Amino acid sequence: MKLMFKNPLWKVICIFVSMWLVYYILELFSGNIQGIYGILINLIAPALFLSLMAVIFYTLSLKITSGFNSKKIVLIIFILIIIEQVTKLIIRSAPNIGSSYELIADWLYFYPTLNTSGSWGASRFGLTLGIKIFLLINIIFIPLVVQIFRFHVKENGSSFWGNITFVLCFSGIVCSMIDKMFFGGSLDFLMLNNLFVADIKDFYITLSIGCLLVEVFLNSKFNSKSSFKDDFGLIKRFIMFNKNNFKELKKLF
Repeated sequence: MKLMFKNPLWKVICIFVSMWLVYYILELFSGNIQGIYGILINLIAPALFLSLMAVIFYTLSLKITSGFNSKKIVLIIFILIIIEQVTKLIIRSAPNIGSSYELIADWLYFYPTLNTSGSWGASRFGLTLGIKIFLLINIIFIPLVVQIFRFHVKENGSSFWGNITFVLCFSGIVCSMIDKMFFGGSLDFLMLNNLFVADIKDFYITLSIGCLLVEVFLNSKFNSKSSFKDDFGLIKRFIMFNKNNFKELKKLF
């Protein structure tokens, strides 16, 4: 068992699966997961999916250790956005858009529905902030995520896990903004039992969190102990980094 958890692949799998376990336990104690079948299928199926994604990402990380160049990052983001938006375009143009289809017995359904709550979290927990507030959050997060990624590369160098975190997160945020700006909400279409209805961008963002956790917990630079003074210095450098970027931007105008 100890040897298994020394294997980096198993560590990546554990990190990915643990994300679902946290949510699973929340829903289990909330009473939204019931019955032996519900308890087992909601535990096993998502864990298998996330384990598969962990294996795929880990395999890629061995081949692309230093991440992608700028052109590839832009290209991958463009492809991911196109996949997400074209999928929704096809669903919107289907004549039976209001129909529901069972994909996995009593668990996974194709169930197109327009989420006007602004986000999956708002819909799940009944938050009523309004779609305009979440659109504003999207607009703020786009440059913020870009700057955090650029600063991370400057401080720690380029890596597969850091790059893929940014690619997935940025793609998800842009897709979310497009949905809100042009369609009045997100067209969610995969319903998991009675837990939630999701779309492709939700997978992007979820997987980006898993990749971020891998980057944080398995990157030796992050594992080294840091003092409060070190953390404060990091924040200060980030502020100065953005300040210098802003000065350079002003020179262009």
